[in-house]
Amino acid sequence: MIAGRSISLLWVVPLAGAASAVSDTRTQTVEASTPSLQKGPAKPSQKEISKELARHFSEHFADQGQWSEANAAELQRRQAERRERVVEIVTAGWLSTLEDWDHAAVILHYGVSPEDFLLAHVLAIPPGIADISLSRNLVAGTLDHFLASIERKELFGTQTVPVVPEELARFGPAAAPLPNDLRRLFMLEPLKRKEERRAAAGGRELRKLLESLAGEAESVPEAGSTPAWLARTREIVCQGGLKSESDFSTATSLLSRSTEADDLLLAHVCALAASFRKGGAEVRPCAETLDRFLLAIGRPQVLGTATTATGTPREPVQPVPAVVLEKYARHKPGKQE
Repeated sequence: MIAGRSISLLWVVPLAGAASAVSDTRTQTVEASTPSLQKGPAKPSQKEISKELARHFSEHFADQGQWSEANAAELQRRQAERRERVVEIVTAGWLSTLEDWDHAAVILHYGVSPEDFLLAHVLAIPPGIADISLSRNLVAGTLDHFLASIERKELFGTQTVPVVPEELARFGPAAAPLPNDLRRLFMLEPLKRKEERRAAAGGRELRKLLESLAGEAESVPEAGSTPAWLARTREIVCQGGLKSESDFSTATSLLSRSTEADDLLLAHVCALAASFRKGGAEVRPCAETLDRFLLAIGRPQVLGTATTATGTPREPVQPVPAVVLEKYARHKPGKQE
């Protein structure tokens, strides 16, 4: 804990001169002074790195609390300095504790480019799996921020206050936004909507669907035609019919058989939910679904999990720093080190 005064924080994300916000109840303590950023060729001790990241985190939110038109230019300059330093730390491989990952993700969440927001999302996932602070909320916020920055609809509505359900991405036969059960897993308030019709024994039905497809290759839905098993999978997920880690894992496997971007994005959300349910679970499905979604929308994959028949990563590839790739290569990236 950093000594200093305590303040309540909001996810206020300045983007192209405008401020959008995501409600967050995270409370942190802020140092009274603002030391200059420390740079140098020699690697500081890990304790120094962790303290520096915690300081950047606290200073960032102290600045957010003072944001106004009059001081926006100066605060944006300081924000850019912190972001550049965090990128330097991540690239150098100096992240250690999950709190380090969380703090770095927060700074990059307030970046300026889709690449910033995507890296923030990737960094937020391991702390989210371990349920560090409000990292699961950050996982949702960084994903929404990335989607909004590439002109796609948000999944959770974290970048607008209040949330407008009609403007969220919709899935399934009923063209519904993500169900409130899923929102709660990401520490988000439920949407004000009619009570969802629950899918009876949704997980059991999904397992039967998956068994029926054993031995078949991934499906490429024809234009204007959706396989019955895929339509039913979308419906069950969006009705809030999934409960356990096994349910969400099965939904991930089914949705991953599609090559449509929306299905792969929904598969990514289900993979995250499965990891959150189990805690410290295998993170590879989270990485695979994200990479395949990125490729499906014409962007480079970042974790290199989508491979060709020869085992080489499918192009285009724009890998995240090595320390991140190493973390994702482990079976339980949510484990504190």
